[in-house]
Amino acid sequence: PPCKPATTTLPQGCAAVGAELKTLWSFFTVLTFCVLVVKGVFEAIPHTVFGNLILFLQLAGVDNGKVVAVMTAHFLAAAAGVGLGGRVGDCLAGRIGVGGRPLTSQLS
Repeated sequence: PPCKPATTTLPQGCAAVGAELKTLWSFFTVLTFCVLVVKGVFEAIPHTVFGNLILFLQLAGVDNGKVVAVMTAHFLAAAAGVGLGGRVGDCLAGRIGVGGRPLTSQLS
């Protein structure tokens, strides 16, 4: 059977944008959300810089074989860290509930 149209009317145009902004602002009234946003901003800086690490090492005169070894070790350590962080998050979520994963993020 065909779907029946919704009986409630959603805001259109500028009213819809205003409603979305109001919802977005309500997230920023939660202190934990603000902490996670600020943490994410500062966490993004090293990952941006690592994009230039290969170029930096090569310009510093490091042999290409050593550059490959350093980058491989970096990626393997990052993968292990993500796996460990996931396990810690699962463990804390099991022990303290829905606050376990955000707590893991804040502790990292």
